[in-house]
Amino acid sequence: VTSTTWQAMGQLSGVGVFGLVEETGGDGPVNNGSVSIVVVQSPRFSELGRQLRNGGGAPAQALPVASVMENLRPMLDAGTPMLGLFGVQPVVKEGRFGLMSFGMSAPALVRGTMQEYEINAEMEAARQSAKLMADGWLAQFATMTVQGQKESSKRKLREQVRETRGDGTSRILTQEGIGRMVRNVMRSESQANLKGVQTIGQWSTPDPQTGHPYLGYVKYWSPGTAASAEARMEARNNPGSDGAGSTSGASSEDSTTTPESSRSTGSFGEW
Repeated sequence: VTSTTWQAMGQLSGVGVFGLVEETGGDGPVNNGSVSIVVVQSPRFSELGRQLRNGGGAPAQALPVASVMENLRPMLDAGTPMLGLFGVQPVVKEGRFGLMSFGMSAPALVRGTMQEYEINAEMEAARQSAKLMADGWLAQFATMTVQGQKESSKRKLREQVRETRGDGTSRILTQEGIGRMVRNVMRSESQANLKGVQTIGQWSTPDPQTGHPYLGYVKYWSPGTAASAEARMEARNNPGSDGAGSTSGASSEDSTTTPESSRSTGSFGEW
């Protein structure tokens, strides 16, 4: 038996999800559909990830939340489903930029067999899961450690059989068999302390094919929101400082609320 293991590790940042392709149908239990994800990584996105990770960047280059909501609110009001929109997508407008993160979850509901308190518990769990997913996408965009491992096992079996006949003659029969197993493992981990992440939208919609409910949250980050969060932290730590009143404008912008709704699959904004 021969065993071989290859291992590799690397660190990435600035991986954005550009789109999702779903294919359904097929001729068997294995070949019955596929899901493909298109991701984009570039040096510019890596710089955005560095700013998100370090809380830096120039606030003047930030895309304001109000500007993002101008494009997001009509889609939410239209009621088109957001199924398939997930991950982090950078948005750029007139040289200013920000990061939108889409988290989604589905409550584990069984029709006709659950009590009201069980349904409420599952819905609340799904909400928390969607929020954590949106935060997780941002953390992954900021920094992601990728570990890859490939294991190969090769087994060689040799069998010999001595055959003796009635006339006294004998012969040896030899049989060999070779088997090989390859196992690939890919893991990714992210850990980052993020500042200035805001929830700017939430939605819920049934799946068009199955009717199962889905819900999600939209979160946003920019150098401007990071600066506002830093200013609020300083004002809280130093109540008598002059900077305590400088965040009033940002606070009014951060308090923007949006109704529950949904929007369509695809990339958001310009890339």
